[in-house]
Amino acid sequence: MLKIIAFGLCLVLTVNADFFDGLNLRSNWYIQVNGQLKCDGNPIAGMVELYDIEIGPTFTAKDYDLLNKTVTSDDGRFELYGSEMGYVGFQPILRVFHKCHSQVARELWVTIPFWQVHTDDEPGQNYPTVIELGSA
Repeated sequence: MLKIIAFGLCLVLTVNADFFDGLNLRSNWYIQVNGQLKCDGNPIAGMVELYDIEIGPTFTAKDYDLLNKTVTSDDGRFELYGSEMGYVGFQPILRVFHKCHSQVARELWVTIPFWQVHTDDEPGQNYPTVIELGSA
């Protein structure tokens, strides 16, 4: 009997998924990152991409959504903004392409603390970061 009730509840929730969207429970979550790339303390140009990590049921990354990307200025400075609609915040991560100590582009993934993600009704702040590539 419990299985029938659980199945019925799942069926109702699946069929009426639009009902939950009508409740307007989702929020616009966003992050802004200001940073600079350095190689052994010296500014270096590169490319930076901002992703949202989708976490699977085993708490491992199952998918990456590209939110924004940019090429740094000559002095390695960059600014990225990303947002996503959802019921909860997201885990932001930066993907950095650089040529520090290499003639060929290398990549580095840098995790941003999830508490840096805010909703529209929370005071926003920039996440400042300097990424030292010489030790990466």
